[in-house]
Amino acid sequence: MKLPSLHPISWASDLLMDGLCNDKERGIFIIGMYALWMLRNQRRHGDNHKLVSAAVRWSLDTAIDLWNLNKPMNSVKERNNVQQWHAPPAGWFKCNTDGAFYPDQGQGPSGVALRNDSGLFAGGQARWYPQGLDALTLEALACRDGAVLARD
Repeated sequence: MKLPSLHPISWASDLLMDGLCNDKERGIFIIGMYALWMLRNQRRHGDNHKLVSAAVRWSLDTAIDLWNLNKPMNSVKERNNVQQWHAPPAGWFKCNTDGAFYPDQGQGPSGVALRNDSGLFAGGQARWYPQGLDALTLEALACRDGAVLARD
C-alpha cells in the first residue's frame, strides 16, 4: 500500500485520522512504525543483526493476526472419530519419524520407530544433531534417518 503525502510534523497523528486510510491500513502503518522504532532502539543499543525486512514481515503478520481477531470465529465441529495407528499391509514395515528443534541451542534430536505388519516393534533409532538450522530441517533429517534405518 502506498503511504499518502503527510506533513513532516504531524504525520504520525495524521495516519490516525479518518478518511486518510481504512482501519486495516491504519493498523498496518502503526504496527510498522512500532516495529521500525523497536529495530532502531535495538541497533542503538548494539543489537545490529536484525534486518528491516524481518521487521516488515513481523508487522504484516501481526497486523493480519490482529485484523483476524475482529472477525467472528467459525464454530469448530467436534470429531467423533479417534485417529489410530494402522498396521502396514502384510510383508511391509511402517516407519514413523519425528524431529525436534531447540532454537535457543540451535540443535535437536531425531527419532525413528519401525513396526512390522503385526504392529510389533522391529527397530528404532534416536540421534542428536548438535547443529540444526530450524525445526523443518530436523524433521527432514528425521525422515532421512528413517529411510536409512528402513533400508538397512
